[in-house]
Formats: sequence, structure tokens, C-alpha cells
Amino acid sequence: MKKWKIIVLAILIGGIGAGIYGYLEWNRKPASTSEKEAIASFKADSLASIFEDNDSIATIQFTGKIISLEGVVEQCTKDHGVVRLRLKGSDMSGIICEFEAKDSAQSGQAQPGATVCLKGQCNTYQKADMLPSGDLLLSNCVVTEYKK
Repeated sequence: MKKWKIIVLAILIGGIGAGIYGYLEWNRKPASTSEKEAIASFKADSLASIFEDNDSIATIQFTGKIISLEGVVEQCTKDHGVVRLRLKGSDMSGIICEFEAKDSAQSGQAQPGATVCLKGQCNTYQKADMLPSGDLLLSNCVVTEYKK
């Protein structure tokens, strides 16, 4: 009878431990972009040119990866609490940077013409129909530095 109680107690402790672990994993927040290491660093115009030259290879190489970027702000918009900066890319394309909700206040300070350094997750290249140009979308961006 004593063995039976030990087995039931071990299963009960294991079940409670598994339940706590599952609860903590379910409620875990993803790591912020500011805590992740960038795989590469680019100027906005050179990154836009890479995607214009061969968007399929660049998409495979960079989609889902964190990249560091420096560029000149063309436009700053705020839509439903989401701040988007459009950086000047090449003559035919730009880079749209969407910011995490907690970093929206900091990113909203950017004015057109200002130079910013940021990190973000490369998501997709939105190519315009029948044109070689398009826009690169970075999400979960964080500003690392403002330059004059």
C-alpha cells in the first residue's frame, strides 16, 4: 500500500509541475526586438537596391530576420496607435517601418528629413504591379539612435 501512495504522489507532483510550466509558457511574451541581435546592418538605400535587383533571393535571405537600418525619414504616420515611418530607399522604392506599441511614443518623435537608426524584423517586399519598384516592410521596429 505504501508503494501505491508514493506512485500517486509522484504523478500528482509531476502533473502540478507540468501544469505550472504550461501556464508560464502560454503566457510568455515574445522577446523585444531591442533584445535581439541584428544579422546585418544596412543603409536604407542599399537595402532597397538589394530588393529591387532580385527580390526573390533577398526575400529568402532576409524574411523573418532582424536587421539594423539607417535612413532618412520621408513620412511619419500614426494609424490606430501604430506608428509607421517611411524611410527613403532608392528612387523607386522605400522602406516602411512599423513600431511595437511600447515604442510608438519614441518613434513618433521622428520628423521628415531626420536620420534614424533602427532595428526591425524584415517581413515582406510589396512589389507594385507591373513595376520594378516596391516597398519593404519591417515590423516590430525599435529606434536605436536619432542623428541630426
